[in-house]
Amino acid sequence: MRRATRTLALGVLCFMSGCEGGTEVRRRAFADGSPWSEIHLRSGVPHGIWRTWYADGQPKSDGSYREGLREGPWSAWWPNGEPQWTGAYLAGEPHGAWHHGFADGQSASTGSYLRGRREGAWTEWFGDGKLRAEVTFADGLQHGLSRRYWPTGSPREEATFEHGVKEGPYRAFFEDGGLLMEGAYAAGEKTGSWVRYRRDGSVFSTEEY
Repeated sequence: MRRATRTLALGVLCFMSGCEGGTEVRRRAFADGSPWSEIHLRSGVPHGIWRTWYADGQPKSDGSYREGLREGPWSAWWPNGEPQWTGAYLAGEPHGAWHHGFADGQSASTGSYLRGRREGAWTEWFGDGKLRAEVTFADGLQHGLSRRYWPTGSPREEATFEHGVKEGPYRAFFEDGGLLMEGAYAAGEKTGSWVRYRRDGSVFSTEEY
């Protein structure tokens, strides 16, 4: 859907419509009168529905506030109507399952938050749908096995984390999938033998830590 190129006229933006159960509803419009935003306030603080639109009438975002903090389901859309992101908030912090998307409808990432911090498995994709990363979090920090991929789809890096710090085996790969480097970490520092390879698989160098 082609996005309209209408100019926002500040002089005609704001007007208010009554009160609903003590909540003030403040609506704003584009120069042609089409809706731009609808905000519910209580004592001047966002409380209730909050919606916005693009100039062509396409929804832009939709969610709710509770006493000034985002609360419950929220969604946002690209100008063409495809979902940009969907998720939920608890007391102003991301909480629960979230999904981000590209403007063409392809998924960009999926995962969950626990009171504002990433928790559990997160998956990311490139714009063409190929896998970009598989990462696990605990309390907002990388924890467990992490895999990242080249745009070709072949593996790029494998590492294990303990509460945000690299721990254990590590491997990196060339774009064609061949092994580039391997070694291990202990408390975030390289340890033991580290080997770097040439593209033909022969050893390029070995270092001890």
